[in-house]
Amino acid sequence: MQPRPSLRKADQPGGWRQRADLMGLTRHVLYLENKNVSRSDTDANQNRLQLTKSDINNKAAQPLKDLADEAESGTVIPVKVLHKEGNKYDVVFKYPRTSRTYRFMGRGYSKFVKGSGLREGEMIAIWGLARENGGNREIWLSFVNSDERNY
Repeated sequence: MQPRPSLRKADQPGGWRQRADLMGLTRHVLYLENKNVSRSDTDANQNRLQLTKSDINNKAAQPLKDLADEAESGTVIPVKVLHKEGNKYDVVFKYPRTSRTYRFMGRGYSKFVKGSGLREGEMIAIWGLARENGGNREIWLSFVNSDERNY
């Protein structure tokens, strides 16, 4: 009898992919492979995950570049972030001209940091998750930390 192949951690019961699939978020697209989590990304007073122009221009996939272009035009984009345990957090993606950086921010982001245990120095990947919603635009993301990023 052959041993069963082990599941990648991300595909194990409770993993973010399974949670996304159960919610009908079945198209998983890697938006950004490596984002080093900085102290300010986890600081409750900062209340945001920050991406630089370099992150977007040199590392991001086209869907994230498209979001960045929209944000640069002044649009504040509502985004839903899916936690590995199925919790949903409402954040916004915007481009404050004063900082010249892109930010996922809002109270939902602070709750996500607390609930996920996101820590300074971790590497995360940002995945886009899509579902058809009767023509309505819904942007879903998952910030996948190094412990769950086996994809």
